Amino acid sequence: VPILWLYNAFNGNPASKLLAKKTLDNYLVEKYKDIDFTIDEGFYDFKVKGYQFIVDDHTEKPPLDFTVTGFFKPKVTNDGIYYANLDQDLIQKFSEQATTELTQLLEEKNITIIDAYIYLEVSEGDEDEQTNWHKELSQTYPMRIELFIDVSQIEVEKFLEIAKIIQIPLNENEYRYDLVNINGNRFDNVGGYAVYSVNFEAQQELTLKDVNIVE
Repeated sequence: VPILWLYNAFNGNPASKLLAKKTLDNYLVEKYKDIDFTIDEGFYDFKVKGYQFIVDDHTEKPPLDFTVTGFFKPKVTNDGIYYANLDQDLIQKFSEQATTELTQLLEEKNITIIDAYIYLEVSEGDEDEQTNWHKELSQTYPMRIELFIDVSQIEVEKFLEIAKIIQIPLNENEYRYDLVNINGNRFDNVGGYAVYSVNFEAQQELTLKDVNIVE
């Protein structure tokens, strides 16, 4: 049994592969009804603990990658068509504008942000290219927020307090986000290095147990 379990962990098995391919086929039929697809035989990728498939839509576009994970209840966790149709220029624009807005909001709370990055996903055709970022867009395109702050002079309890302060205006102003990750960096003569980190969702009540202390 241990040998079979180990083999399955690195190679998958015919039954789960067949189920994964069937799951992908149903997903494509339901989500992209008007497109004719061909799915290759696929292979098990132990790094993602799932099956990788190449899908060809018989157009001039190159074939696209799909990933299906989960042995008992498999689901598509990487949709190559979706990612191929993301509007990268608009994503960059919205990201920069949202980062500026949120950084200013936090500075009003006396939180100094060393660096910040906001990621969101917008598909081609969803928005006009002339559209500028505004708060209501976060309801349609939830954000993932990465923040860096200076913790050279503070201990972990103060870092947690700052994280809670950051969480309050985001929620009070009704920004929708999937996750916020805060990195606390300490600086010396050599340079900067990570000391603390914490991530949270909108309604999560933060405690010291949530703070990761970097060794």
